[in-house]
Amino acid sequence: MKTLHTIYYRKNELFEVEFYEDKECTKAFDFTNIKDLYIELKEGDCTPLFYLPSDTSVFTPYIPPATYDYISYLYNNRNICIQTLDDITINLSRYIPKNSEVLFLSEEDYDNYRDCFNGVEYCRWFENSDLISCEKNDKLTIFLPHGTQSEFQKANEIAKELKEKYGVGAVNLFALHWFLYKAYNEFDIEGEDELYFVCNEEASYQDNEVIYVDIFNKIITTNSTGILEPQDNERLQVIDCKEIFEEYLKENN
Repeated sequence: MKTLHTIYYRKNELFEVEFYEDKECTKAFDFTNIKDLYIELKEGDCTPLFYLPSDTSVFTPYIPPATYDYISYLYNNRNICIQTLDDITINLSRYIPKNSEVLFLSEEDYDNYRDCFNGVEYCRWFENSDLISCEKNDKLTIFLPHGTQSEFQKANEIAKELKEKYGVGAVNLFALHWFLYKAYNEFDIEGEDELYFVCNEEASYQDNEVIYVDIFNKIITTNSTGILEPQDNERLQVIDCKEIFEEYLKENN
């Protein structure tokens, strides 16, 4: 079975990228006879990919869509194969609560991600669904490609209607990539079980809208953007992307 080698990096005083074996960046990485790499990019900066050796296979959780032309250049000119969570059919069924249906908010999302939930008995998209058919359903999981403020608010409105109007027992949210920051201190005024998010890491209660998560039974996402650390508790599960990629390699080799 292929082994993923985690690689870390930092930029020197000339803004050149240097690679290391350890998170503290003290031991230089030796690329000899190592082809399958795992790297977490910081804030969507794809610069480190251009410093990788040719003929390399690298898994990285997320890159901004606008950079895909550069990624294509690396593949065609230096044979660097870069794969993200969006480029491969990964098995996400194992992270969905048992007996939960999956609801996509668009036909496009359904087409792009349905195969990632082959282990789920029933999946559908919102525009092709009558919410009345969800009535008295025990569990539903709404899927979002991106956990942004606008996407989250749209899912929140649907979840509220599902619960309050149609009596759905539990509504969870699965967002593949998460872009909101978990708020602490003054935001956690209701207790540790409450979830608050803000759009800006430097947010204050006065100048940023606080997103209070009260309708979803649980939020499930990944650490693809580096904003949230891997964790699993009653209200929030953040999956380690390396775990997902390693399971993908195991199932496809």
